[in-house]
Amino acid sequence: MHFGGDMVHIREIIGERPVGTAGNARASAYIEKVMTELGYEVTSLPFSCLRWEHGISRLYVDGEALQIHPGPYSLPYEGTLAYICADTFGKLMQAEISGKLLILHGELAVDTLMPKDYPFYYPDEHRLINEYLEESAPAAVLACTKKHPVSGLSPFPVFEDGSFSIPNAYAPASVIDLLSESSSGEVGITISSKRLNTEGRQPVGRRQKHGSRKKVVLCAHMDTVYGTPGASDNASGVSILLDVMKELRDADLPFSLECVPFNGEEYYAASGQMAYLDSFPVSQEELLLVINIDGAACRDSRLALSTYHADPFLESLADQTCSALPSFSRGHPWVEGDHSIFTFQGIPALALSSADDSQVLKRIAHTPYDTEKQIDRKLLDAAVEGITGIIRNLGGR
Repeated sequence: MHFGGDMVHIREIIGERPVGTAGNARASAYIEKVMTELGYEVTSLPFSCLRWEHGISRLYVDGEALQIHPGPYSLPYEGTLAYICADTFGKLMQAEISGKLLILHGELAVDTLMPKDYPFYYPDEHRLINEYLEESAPAAVLACTKKHPVSGLSPFPVFEDGSFSIPNAYAPASVIDLLSESSSGEVGITISSKRLNTEGRQPVGRRQKHGSRKKVVLCAHMDTVYGTPGASDNASGVSILLDVMKELRDADLPFSLECVPFNGEEYYAASGQMAYLDSFPVSQEELLLVINIDGAACRDSRLALSTYHADPFLESLADQTCSALPSFSRGHPWVEGDHSIFTFQGIPALALSSADDSQVLKRIAHTPYDTEKQIDRKLLDAAVEGITGIIRNLGGR
């Protein structure tokens, strides 16, 4: 059986495509074109967003210039500052950081903080740090980080937030050693970064079942962070989505099918998701199932299917799919994806990704190495076959 193994969709979509960029607009236009050609009712929802531009940023320590990375969507900064280091929240609260360069490391630099305006998930510990920093008003923040826990970035940004009011940057953890050896107490810092207002759009492809109020949502995010071509994260997911749409375009399903290449999963404000929810509100009575595809079909891996709020019928359907298709396996639940928009509201969902035992995604996601070479064509075909079968079999519940 052959679906997406020719890589046509991936080759059209692949390339850096953060929300608001030309690459994102190109990908949106291609997806809308394919959906229309397949005979789906296509809606293109506009939304306001930011585009980020950045240049070379540096930290000057005892006359030595070190290249650092501006935080995505950071405000710019240039100047000489006294600096203070903090590696725990307790030490942060005890420090006088107003008007200084705050250096975060240790426990405060082990993961990216959720953006303060993120609408779906905002842990209390992240809220406390964000609010405390903005109230305490350091002049700038530099995070000294190692490898990100679930992507390939090393170092990685602690802040990816266009609503955060403090200029910020990040650098390798080794910078802490240089600062500890410095006796001046001051450093120069240049953060070259700019926010630009622009627009994006959220495509939605629908196949209506007249006489039925029930629907299934099939989704896969189309955007990337800056600095990656985003093959497995997530051009592969969009390719699978489009090929499932092709397989089901003439299917006699007892429910409507709503196909959403979410445009904002990597964006601090989830603007595409919010535009979709404003136009297509979630209803537990109407929404039978959400299927999200994110990070699937990685080379040297398998497909991992995880379930959320699943009744016995759905659990059995997932088991049958994994038994029938050798490329499929049952995966562990995870929250870092668009299915969580729905599962947080109690909606049943399936998520398809790559099995985490190979660690492929953790090595390549959000890096320049996430290229077409990372995609297994046979796994693309298997994913389309599996998801198509699940949607067809939902009519038998």
